[in-house]
Amino acid sequence: MRCSGRWLVLFLISMTSLLTVSCGTKTKLAAPETSPILIDYEQTACMGACPIFKMAVFQDASILFSGQRHTLIDSARASLDEVRFHQLEQLLVDLNASSRASMETIVDAPVSRIRFHHADSLVEMSYQGEASVEFDVIRKMLRAVAKEHDWIPDAQEINPEMISKELIIEIAADVDYVDLVHKYKHNHLTYQRRLAPSQPYHLFSALLEKGTEEAFMKELRKDPMIKKAQWNRKLQKRN
Repeated sequence: MRCSGRWLVLFLISMTSLLTVSCGTKTKLAAPETSPILIDYEQTACMGACPIFKMAVFQDASILFSGQRHTLIDSARASLDEVRFHQLEQLLVDLNASSRASMETIVDAPVSRIRFHHADSLVEMSYQGEASVEFDVIRKMLRAVAKEHDWIPDAQEINPEMISKELIIEIAADVDYVDLVHKYKHNHLTYQRRLAPSQPYHLFSALLEKGTEEAFMKELRKDPMIKKAQWNRKLQKRN
């Protein structure tokens, strides 16, 4: 199972057509800010140009897409229809009850990783290449959602009077940056990159209304999901 260029082309074409449709609407999702995650899906890199992205499906059926490389969008949102949402819920029940034996690893294939809660525990599973039948059904379903859904780019809601700010955040233990992006989507919080391989320091950007910068920073510093937050003040060379 190699990640072919054809798969990437189809992915990008699908995303391009969907963005063309969604950019003409002013629809905003009425998703609760604190809705818990149903499933968190991640696809990592391969030796080629495979799309690298994360996608979280929340209990209110809202979806957050976070593209990291080889995708046309960085951050976008959508809503899963009721039928497919309930199908996904049942698939997770079936997956949790299935065997979790490791499958053959194929080096030149992206790792597919999912996390979901069952009872009071967090279940984490990942496969590279061939996977169990139950896992593969979920993987194919979520890839189809990524390619076919009517995404609403966060940039669509940008007001010309808003300003872009970069900030450095130290995330608390056991917190995923996807959770932060979803929680502060009204501030257009976008993940950029990890700054230190062995430390939880991450670079984000946000689009804020002028005059609200300090209030936003105070809100972040009070958030239990965040240990520290500060503006990314770029050094200027002296003359």
